[in-house]
Amino acid sequence: MLCRFDLNRLKRRRLVRKGRKRYSRPLPGDRVQMDVYTIGPRRSQYTAIDDC
Repeated sequence: MLCRFDLNRLKRRRLVRKGRKRYSRPLPGDRVQMDVYTIGPRRSQYTAIDDC
């Protein structure tokens, strides 16, 4: 019955993104993301990303 009247779908609002960068900070070192990846025994890779 719902398919016949095309009522079988929920109405969703679309997200509108503005033209700005998310999480950008004006000062270096204000926000830093660090990741650690284990390559093998006693071996790791460290990565740091600054959002400035």
